[in-house]
Amino acid sequence: MHVAIYATHPEIKAIAHLHPPHCVSFAVRGEEIPLVTVTAEMRLGRCPVVPLASSGTRELATAVEGTLAASDKNTRMLVLEKHGVVSFGETIQETVDVIDLAEETATTACIIANMARVRDH
Repeated sequence: MHVAIYATHPEIKAIAHLHPPHCVSFAVRGEEIPLVTVTAEMRLGRCPVVPLASSGTRELATAVEGTLAASDKNTRMLVLEKHGVVSFGETIQETVDVIDLAEETATTACIIANMARVRDH
């Protein structure tokens, strides 16, 4: 997966792959993290979902390559279906900051969804 990202985008210098719980909740559902805040819209942007594939396989690398090829050139993070997230950029700090924002955004989206259920009762 990492090699596929570097090969697709040679300008990338750092990659972070993590499993933040609220992001993973969207990954399990095979959904992008909803951009529920202005900050998420501006700084995070869409985080496309990579179709399910086993870790460390050529199938996963191919799925990552295909997802990146179909994504906006400003994509900074991918959601790995039923697994976690991977972010890429200039520095490790930048990639972790993107994942932190994604987790904050995913948490907010979960809270909003729960508020809607409470309001509807």
